[in-house]
Amino acid sequence: MAIQKDIVINRKEYQNIKKKDHNQMNLYLQNIYKNAYMDGFKAGTESVPGIDITEIQKVLLSIKGLGKKRVEVILMALEKELEC
Repeated sequence: MAIQKDIVINRKEYQNIKKKDHNQMNLYLQNIYKNAYMDGFKAGTESVPGIDITEIQKVLLSIKGLGKKRVEVILMALEKELEC
């Protein structure tokens, strides 16, 4: 069997996991998910710049059939949704 270089648990931790019952395993996996999700979410949000509403306005105004009033309504709806 080939040795995997990306193993994240050692033999002792593997043995401890094998001994867990259903409830213990559920709690263990929830803990892993929460830690991985929050770290990944944080890294993702930090790597993406914010949305510039003025750029969106320029794009919307360049679309044929959308006037200033309709674009204002769309931008107000976007701003309201992004505040949440």
